[in-house]
Amino acid sequence: MDQMQAKANQWIDEKKDPRSARWQASLEDIMELFLPVLEKGRLTPVCPLDEKELSIFNAALERVDLSPGLLAAFLPPSVANLILPPDSAQELIRIEKGKPSCKILILRPGKES
Repeated sequence: MDQMQAKANQWIDEKKDPRSARWQASLEDIMELFLPVLEKGRLTPVCPLDEKELSIFNAALERVDLSPGLLAAFLPPSVANLILPPDSAQELIRIEKGKPSCKILILRPGKES
């Protein structure tokens, strides 16, 4: 948590929007949790998928073309719905409230992930 806060504070000091800086740092912190199950260049579900989620995942696999060095996590609604930006950053929410959402988090390793 301290590393996430330090990174967010650095971005804020660089004059980035505090809401976006904290959201980005939070997403990177979440990706740290999934790293043990991710494989470079492959979109990987972070938990078992039911039939409907599997069909969405398969459709995503057909469309997502990852570079070999990228790590990507597929979050079905059971996980994705728990990861929301703070109320102060409503513009970062791109679906209607209450609707199920899948998310794909992609980590590009480098100086800034």
